[in-house]
Amino acid sequence: RRWRGAPEMWLPRRLVETAARHLSDEDTLVRVHCGQAAGSALAAHVRCARATRERFAATQNRADEEKKPHDGASPPRRLGSFPKMPQMMSSKNSTTEFAKRTSPVAKALSGGDGRGPTSADACAFVSSLMMRQVKGSSRAGVAGCGGCLASLLKSVEDEDLQATIRAALAPLRGVPSEHPLHATVRAAVADALRRGLGEVHERRQREVLSALLTLAGAVDRHADDLKEKGRKLSDGELQVVLAECAHLAAALGEAAAPEAEALERAALSSASDPAFGVRCEAAALGG
Repeated sequence: RRWRGAPEMWLPRRLVETAARHLSDEDTLVRVHCGQAAGSALAAHVRCARATRERFAATQNRADEEKKPHDGASPPRRLGSFPKMPQMMSSKNSTTEFAKRTSPVAKALSGGDGRGPTSADACAFVSSLMMRQVKGSSRAGVAGCGGCLASLLKSVEDEDLQATIRAALAPLRGVPSEHPLHATVRAAVADALRRGLGEVHERRQREVLSALLTLAGAVDRHADDLKEKGRKLSDGELQVVLAECAHLAAALGEAAAPEAEALERAALSSASDPAFGVRCEAAALGG
């Protein structure tokens, strides 16, 4: 079939499809390189979609200024707040409709609005691949998906860190603690977060730490925090989040001082958690 998305994205899309088929390969090097390739290609899709939205928003802002050059001019459009186009959305040639008729990869890369994926969409896609490997009882596949997730997180910088991290943690909610592969999934997700979001520059580390603490329920900076936090984390998710908070706090040192109160609150609130793993990570964070 003809590729009807952005022409420059045809090769990355094919790369994702090809690499995703080999994430469970028994050869470690094959898994590693396919994970890196798939993650980098997904990151390219995210960057392209963001640039497309920015260009579209800028075009719409110019059109608004031309329509209302004097009093009563409308405020600048926020990124991604452009209106829907019914005639395009209902067309058989629209990106969304085309994606629904093609592969799961193409459907995932169309994003929620048919204009390409956000980093959260891309992480959700990798998480779905990991869940597929769990259903097939493939430890190698889980490890390969973890490498793909790490490569994706390392290559993408997005403002909505909380949504991105939630999407990356999603497999931990879908795999119960008694499942034979639960520990493998937890280790793969934790390693992906460590390599993708922990091994970065200091400013980014502070942003990631703030997002993790907010997800853990230790930060209440704004009235809208309840909307930002969303659902409560599961035991496995909270265990990974607390472990990464401890790692980032140690890595930042004195630079983590602005988050000292939130770190203490996160440790104390989880110290009496029923889950043993959560209590252990809370003790490590508090110590």
